[in-house]
Amino acid sequence: MFVLFKNILSFGRSGFFRKRPAPLADRLLADALRLAEIPSPSPKEEKRAAFVTGRLASLGLVPHVFESGSLYVRLHSGNSTEPVNKEPVLLFTSLISARWHPTESLSRLDPVNASGAGLADSLGPAALIAMAESFCARRFPLSRDLSLLFAVRAMDDPENQYPLLTGNPRYRPFAAIGVRGLSLGRVIHSLGFCRMRIAVAAGKVINGKTAAMAEAVAAALVNTARDLQGISWDGAGRVRFYLCRIEAAAQGGAIAAAARRSPDRGFLECELESVDRGLLDMAMNVIRATAKKNGESFSVSVTVETLSFIPPGEQEHCASLFEMLKTEMKKLKIKIHEEEGADPASLFSAEGIPSLSLGLAEGYQGTDQDSINIDSVEKGRRLLEGFIAGAGAMA
Repeated sequence: MFVLFKNILSFGRSGFFRKRPAPLADRLLADALRLAEIPSPSPKEEKRAAFVTGRLASLGLVPHVFESGSLYVRLHSGNSTEPVNKEPVLLFTSLISARWHPTESLSRLDPVNASGAGLADSLGPAALIAMAESFCARRFPLSRDLSLLFAVRAMDDPENQYPLLTGNPRYRPFAAIGVRGLSLGRVIHSLGFCRMRIAVAAGKVINGKTAAMAEAVAAALVNTARDLQGISWDGAGRVRFYLCRIEAAAQGGAIAAAARRSPDRGFLECELESVDRGLLDMAMNVIRATAKKNGESFSVSVTVETLSFIPPGEQEHCASLFEMLKTEMKKLKIKIHEEEGADPASLFSAEGIPSLSLGLAEGYQGTDQDSINIDSVEKGRRLLEGFIAGAGAMA
């Protein structure tokens, strides 16, 4: 299969087969294509985890499986001059793809791009496997151990396994590098981020009238949205609020709602961003209190759920890593684009661990299909190798 795949990648614009100088990147992309075909999301991502376990086993590596189902493996540097318990460099990524499709995830190749639903989500795990291969073959020097985490939960899942890694000396890394599929050259200075859902439901028919019940649900949602948008979160603008979605429906779905015109439940989703953890926590509590107040005012039940959460990063811990990353990018002539945004690496920097995330390839991510520039994968692979070596050499 790999030989056929390699030949496909070697088919040039002229129509003749040519030898490509990037066999390691070809193998990385082959793993990504195979991973993308495996259904996801699923409980503990067992099939994708089995694929990764098999690939690691071919290198003589046996991963540790956490209770959550996430895979963790530590590769020893073999440097006899370093203490055995020296903290490792951690690479982490997620096995999940929320955009898998039974047919569209059967990826397609042309001389320039690889395309398929959810393909970008598979590049991160494939990159970690590639780094394990390079490490075992001693293709890049590293004075520290290298550990790999293949998470089976979304990186912004509030119920994640990071406290186990940061709080346990056995797993705590010296530095953490998140690997995502796309946005090669994008440098993210992390903001705190959360997405919350306020669910509203009518507990009973009001005065025997479904219309009154529907009015209560709709009024609770609308007033909650209005109240939240009217809040001045802080004078310096360090908290940003976004109303993302508001919806109401009758039990039984849209058809029942259209027939009865009496929604008995609904929800509102909103997002918060902030560079300050204290302000972010305060804003989350304000949302909970506002939702509860409106629920009591309109006699409906209200449930507030945190769908995703990433704390603000501690930038002072990461300054040297950012400079090192930009230096490696300049060496490879990768255009650098700096911006603020949510970065799962801040889960580690918030605990005093230098961390950041980087993208592996160029392309675009769509709801129906992703497109990956094939030649950019080799550049991203070389960037990751060089950056790991540099991070491992830090004192």
